[in-house]
Amino acid sequence: MFKIAEVNPVVMHMVLAVGGREMEFHRQLQPGYEVGTSSSLWHYSNALKLMAHAIGNESANRLNVDSTYTALFLMLFYEQKYGDEKCAGLIHHLDGAALILKQQYSRRTGLFPAASRAHCGWALSSHAHGSTPTDHLSLYAARLLMWMVNFATSAASYGLDSQLHATLYKLMTMTTVEGQAGNYIRLLETFEQLHHFSSPLYRVVWGKEYPQSELLDDLENRNIFFLEGACVQLRFIVAQLAKFQDAETEAATRWASEVELSIESIRNRFCDLIEVAEGLSVATDNSHRLVPNLRRVVPLFYAVILYFLRLRSGQSQSLCPRQVEALRHIMNLSFQAHKYDGEKAMVRIAWPLFMVALETNDHLHREWVLSRFHAISQFGLNFQRAYQFLLHVVDLQSRLGERVDVRGQLQSGEFGLFVV
Repeated sequence: MFKIAEVNPVVMHMVLAVGGREMEFHRQLQPGYEVGTSSSLWHYSNALKLMAHAIGNESANRLNVDSTYTALFLMLFYEQKYGDEKCAGLIHHLDGAALILKQQYSRRTGLFPAASRAHCGWALSSHAHGSTPTDHLSLYAARLLMWMVNFATSAASYGLDSQLHATLYKLMTMTTVEGQAGNYIRLLETFEQLHHFSSPLYRVVWGKEYPQSELLDDLENRNIFFLEGACVQLRFIVAQLAKFQDAETEAATRWASEVELSIESIRNRFCDLIEVAEGLSVATDNSHRLVPNLRRVVPLFYAVILYFLRLRSGQSQSLCPRQVEALRHIMNLSFQAHKYDGEKAMVRIAWPLFMVALETNDHLHREWVLSRFHAISQFGLNFQRAYQFLLHVVDLQSRLGERVDVRGQLQSGEFGLFVV
């Protein structure tokens, strides 16, 4: 990413914008407080202008997807943490990523090279052997696309929809996300193809210089990253169900059944990792990279279960055994992660903690989670907004004695929107 910034002014402006905004935020300065060319807003504004000029003036065959997606990823990172209260900038950039994908690859033979050439050194599009830069996604662009899909999934959980999932899925399958029953499992398989394709990125970039210890570490952690990718897509699938949820209509019930099958399919596939995570104790330190990854990723799986069951449980605050189990595992792994990595670990599992705050009936657990959100408010405006929203919803649920509609509360306009 920094190599690209050295030769691409849009990316360099965004690197400076993100870094400058981080410093401004930690110094409790208002955006734009520091006037002049060093201002983070100045760099962000210039990056937007240069991006618009590049997209508007370069032909479809000349657009460098690697550098464009690098800049868009940094813009998404900026918007998620420090963007407007409507998340308009975030959704705009996600739709921009979808538009570029459609323009560059809708008339191509596929996003990926043929299987016989899939292991060639396509780390960056500029290094594609004998191919024009836009014939296929590079390994690097595929990895960036995966990260941007994570942003899109998180946004969808709060009713903020973009075109990225639908565009990517359509290009890879020639069908739509809102297809027939059974397409959810196919959706998981489709995005896993993207993950598999991008997996050898670091090994290809480093070549023979890639340390053997890193290679072995990558192999050891390979499946936990696939579980993470599956959890991202499960979260998106449940978010889609939320759009169609209407009491107990036949369509909602049928779709819910498909979602549940998808969740169980992922549980069965990654049962070894999930069981190992459940058996971790606070005495196990983070000397093995797999351990902190388990403490970070497995809570995502249980958060998906809480999210799904919240949609299907209606307003009742009573908890079924599956909800109790999910809450217990998230809290157990969160306590462990906090002991070893403090509040930074809580940033990485903010969404599972968000779901715990909404669902738990345990006062001590709820207060602990709210304390964590108060602490991580130092890391971005999105966490500040999430914390204020949780305080309101937790209090409201306590007074009413029932669950409240999170999307309805967010759409009321009383709160700044956020994505965690």
